[in-house]
Amino acid sequence: MRKLTPLLILTFILRLILAFRSDANLGTRLFNDDSFYLHTVSKNIAAGNGMTIDGKQLTNGIQPIIVILNTPAYYLADMDRWLGLRLTFFLSA
Repeated sequence: MRKLTPLLILTFILRLILAFRSDANLGTRLFNDDSFYLHTVSKNIAAGNGMTIDGKQLTNGIQPIIVILNTPAYYLADMDRWLGLRLTFFLSA
């Protein structure tokens, strides 16, 4: 376990560094279509729109655990999409 601790600390720090990138880099790097979809659904759930991608039509094409974990980040961010995304980096770290 002692050999693993420095690696875990380094991984945690590197993951947190990603949260402090500029808004332009935050939204364009390390994300693909699936993550955009998951974060949009999380944001809509936090807004009270339900499990939807566009705020109107319901969807079930998500990975439910990560959406459930990300939803409080968007709720706490008061619907600020950049702050919500940054908070999800803290969660994943």
